[in-house]
Amino acid sequence: MYKEQVSGKLNRGFQGHIQYVLRIPDEVRQVKLRLEFDKRECEGDEDERVGECKKALLKNMPEKRITDKILERVVSLPKTEINLSISYNGAVIGTMHRNEQIKEAEISAEKASRGFIRTGFKGGLLEVTLHCFNVVNDETRYDLVVEGN
Repeated sequence: MYKEQVSGKLNRGFQGHIQYVLRIPDEVRQVKLRLEFDKRECEGDEDERVGECKKALLKNMPEKRITDKILERVVSLPKTEINLSISYNGAVIGTMHRNEQIKEAEISAEKASRGFIRTGFKGGLLEVTLHCFNVVNDETRYDLVVEGN
């Protein structure tokens, strides 16, 4: 059985991509992935967050009157979002852009999770790219586990 695990911490405001390149042994025929992260919802001072959201609204909607309802909606929107895409030996085999803190996928020649294509593994390079669209808290931890058999 093959297993790789990587972890990291991201800070508030980070947006970008993190790529891991893993060598898959020749005997692996099926790959399972699990990505999990914490601190999805905004932490910290609520009044500060409301103030930041109000400033952003005024900057982007100066002609519009900001009601309490609009402000409440905008304050509830920010969340950490980390998705992933996978390539095998240079070919993209799928992505997972789901509104979930735990993302799991299983890929083989016989079956593939939603968002991926069936792939016959015979060794090679698996590239896993984490797409960090918005990190709303410091010290946001992520864990990626890739297993094969």
